Amino acid sequence: MKINCTTTFKEGRETFYEGDQRTVFDEDGACFIKNGWAVAAGDAPAAIPDVPAVDLSVHSPTHATRDSNGY
Repeated sequence: MKINCTTTFKEGRETFYEGDQRTVFDEDGACFIKNGWAVAAGDAPAAIPDVPAVDLSVHSPTHATRDSNGY
């Protein structure tokens, strides 16, 4: 499979540089594409998917703790 690297990353002993076009095993290429590090040769760069906002609600900044002596 031919891929176009969209970012610089290292896989094993090889370094893939942004803008490189490389031929890799199909399994490796699928992994790189899934992680957003590359696109299949001839494809336009994939857009970053919209991620819904995350709401973190912190309930209490302190915890009810005691030392082992009961104080």
